[in-house]
Amino acid sequence: MPTRIQFTAQAKAAWTSLSPTATAALPDPDTFFDELGQSAEDAWADLWPTLVSPDTPGEDTMHKIGRIKAAQAAAAEIIAADYLQPSPDHIEDPDDEPDQLAQALHEGREAVRDDDYDGPDLSVGVLMPDAVDPRIELL
Repeated sequence: MPTRIQFTAQAKAAWTSLSPTATAALPDPDTFFDELGQSAEDAWADLWPTLVSPDTPGEDTMHKIGRIKAAQAAAAEIIAADYLQPSPDHIEDPDDEPDQLAQALHEGREAVRDDDYDGPDLSVGVLMPDAVDPRIELL
């Protein structure tokens, strides 16, 4: 049976991963996630009994416990999807921001295009030395 603490931790993890900017902008994240966890626990407690399939004649205790546990697990998954993740408009796409390598490549290309750049022409390919170092044995 999930608890408020488990729902709170799950919400923090989802929000931090999917929406780090919105999470960082929360004025009081501990209160926000604690209240979210409590709301999720309350909703779970209301939902899971409605998901339990009816008793069957002659059913033993273990089968009934299994049906209840299955309903509780299904309710926890539904609540996690509905309550614990940021809304789609708050989910950030990690591809929106260039990574450091892409940023460095972009800056390098811009430097080559800059009229003030007086280094070798990097746009033509691999630079070859004018002379081969005689200490290097050629195969």
